[in-house]
Amino acid sequence: MKNRNFTVMRLILLFGLNALSLGGNCATTSPSFCRIIAPSSEPAPINRQRYIGITIFNFETDPRIDDERIEHSAAAGCNAVEITINWDRVYPTRQSTANWKVVDSHVQTAIRLGLKIALRIHVGREIANLGSFWGTSETMQAADGLRMNGGGITQFSYAHQPTVELAKNFVKETTQRYRYLQQQNRLLFISVVASPALESEFSPVHNKPDGTKYSAAFDYGGPMKLAFRQWLQGRFSLADLNKRWNTGFGDWNAVVPPTGSISDPQKLFSLNRQGQDWYVFRHRLLERFLNDMTNTLKGVDGSIRVVNQHGAVWDRLSGLRATYAFKSLNQNADGLKFNDGPTYNHRFSMDVVRSNLKPGAFMINAVDGMFFNSVSIDTYFNQVKECFQHGASMITLANFGGTDARATLSQLIQTVLDAGLLNQSVTDVQTGGTISYKLSEILRDTYSPISTRWTDQYNKSGKKPIQVNLIEDLFDETDNADEPAQPEKPVEDPKPSPTVSANYDGYLDKVECGTMRGWVWDRNDPDGSVTVEFSADGKVIGTTEADIYRSDLENAGKGNGKHAYSFTTPASLKDNKTHQISAKVCNSSFTLKYAPKSLTCAPSARLSAGSAESKLEVTILGNPVQEQLSVEVRGAEGKPLRFQISDLGGRIVSERIVEIALGVENQQFRLGSEVTGLLILRVIGGQQAVTVKLLKY
Repeated sequence: MKNRNFTVMRLILLFGLNALSLGGNCATTSPSFCRIIAPSSEPAPINRQRYIGITIFNFETDPRIDDERIEHSAAAGCNAVEITINWDRVYPTRQSTANWKVVDSHVQTAIRLGLKIALRIHVGREIANLGSFWGTSETMQAADGLRMNGGGITQFSYAHQPTVELAKNFVKETTQRYRYLQQQNRLLFISVVASPALESEFSPVHNKPDGTKYSAAFDYGGPMKLAFRQWLQGRFSLADLNKRWNTGFGDWNAVVPPTGSISDPQKLFSLNRQGQDWYVFRHRLLERFLNDMTNTLKGVDGSIRVVNQHGAVWDRLSGLRATYAFKSLNQNADGLKFNDGPTYNHRFSMDVVRSNLKPGAFMINAVDGMFFNSVSIDTYFNQVKECFQHGASMITLANFGGTDARATLSQLIQTVLDAGLLNQSVTDVQTGGTISYKLSEILRDTYSPISTRWTDQYNKSGKKPIQVNLIEDLFDETDNADEPAQPEKPVEDPKPSPTVSANYDGYLDKVECGTMRGWVWDRNDPDGSVTVEFSADGKVIGTTEADIYRSDLENAGKGNGKHAYSFTTPASLKDNKTHQISAKVCNSSFTLKYAPKSLTCAPSARLSAGSAESKLEVTILGNPVQEQLSVEVRGAEGKPLRFQISDLGGRIVSERIVEIALGVENQQFRLGSEVTGLLILRVIGGQQAVTVKLLKY
């Protein structure tokens, strides 16, 4: 056990943080009693408090060991803790009874100490303990043919959907068990990670049988090769592919991913179009996995903050991780945790990440205690300070669990407290300039030219934070307008009719028993709205206009941002049968991405003949309001509710959907200091709508 802890910690932070060295109690409640809140169309509401806490890897079998570490961190001054939940510890085999003893103990210890809690669900497993969840053939494979081994831990192929479904089941069960933390306002976020280094990515390193480590590209296993071939077949004829790649494949069965140079695998993705296509496909598989996990978490409770975790997004190993294009990887998440080595340019790192996430995203940077013998307190403190100054919400302290690192941990936390960093709210970053870079550029040249441009702009701006815009150009060039990979069933991109001047892009994000939601727009008419047509099992069931405003769409350059939609699920589909739901742009051949999706709903309860719908009552708790609006709604129990806040000019300030309302439904909206004056709140429940005016000052 001790050897595993040491090896995994080294993997996590030697290769996840210091890559420059290589080149640069609801727990027992039945789920049926937990209401499901759909993901808000705005980022999850954020507490402006800053947090700092240790990371518990949870490789111990005796809960008292990590309980004591949590207690020590709280005594030192931490106000949060990140607890890892390992799939192979809870379920050693598929036949095992779930063992939550260790995790439950850590959670209760954190609650007793008043710490905020973050949960990291790890769906990788020990190589010797796959437990029939997947087999050797479904394990990720390196370019040299060896199965993934990261300190005795491995991960399944993102292309093997049956194992992804098993992982989703575990994530769902875990979220249901600890959902009470969200209801009690104790939960900061939940992450799902898969790699041996406990990140959401492809592992960039590999252990040889003799124990030596080297950087490596993944995944070259059977499921991945087949999925890549099918993905290409959905886009090119074999003749066109050979012309594109300058190859001479005689049949599709001969088409395989490029391996590049094993001695320098980072160059693989920039050598030619073949390498670029391989990068795009790997990205799309990772993106699909992350979206699957986000949808699973949000399906339990849409108010839970979902945070993805990457080792890094700009250093030399990030190409192997498939995290260079992190903007699209995280478009549906509420935040990102990433790891900086102690000597990284933390201001640059924060600016890169902050600039390409949703406004108000929850950002966490990890400080690595593995280097405590060689890194000064001042160096550690500067990392914490600079990350907070450039917008971080939280700092995690990894590898400080051993007694030999405790003096450093205590001194670092005391220095942070003495500087008053936790007494300040999350920084509202004001930038002093803008630069940009392309995905193709960082794949080709790594980060050095971008860092140089950032430094020049940073100095010119008087050392203010910089907006660093990532342009994911390879997707427009090679990936048919950002279509996510569907390796199980590759489909040609629908082409607009030649008589219609349109260039559509959009997604069917959620199909649920209350509503169906997503967004779609026409690139050639960026401020116009699009009509979406829905079908079930091939039969049209209705249409709706995609004209709901979302700030993240506007910030992503999607015209005026009024391109989201919400379609009420018809009662005729609530019959305990599984239906295939699809959506397309009306009067066109463009099918929304992620369609079709499966839907199974129980029949809705019927009102008796003499009953009447309860009157919808909306109360503003405090009017005028300041930065937070509290709303109480009665008369909508069991129904979906839609909240929409707009200014007098019709601009949508905030919007939210609650799938199943309580008898007394309470919702809070953070309006921000930039919104002032008279606002309009519209609440829709069933066949009723209530409009309330409120004054924001």
